Amino acid sequence: MAYKTPGVYVQENASSPDLTHVRVVNEGDTLPLLCYQIYGDSKYYIEVAKVNKLQNFRYLAKRTKIKFPPLAK
Repeated sequence: MAYKTPGVYVQENASSPDLTHVRVVNEGDTLPLLCYQIYGDSKYYIEVAKVNKLQNFRYLAKRTKIKFPPLAK
């Protein structure tokens, strides 16, 4: 739950593609898989790679933090 205004709480949707997400890479994670989990579609991996200035999106080092910004669909 998120505190919105005094005495009013709203439910947050932590998996919403409208929010910026940060994920820590685990063994076996791929950028397309993470994009699918966040956005519901793996096709956004190129945009996410650019935002994170990844040189090689095919290899993600464990414990790397990846930002998933809101994207226009």
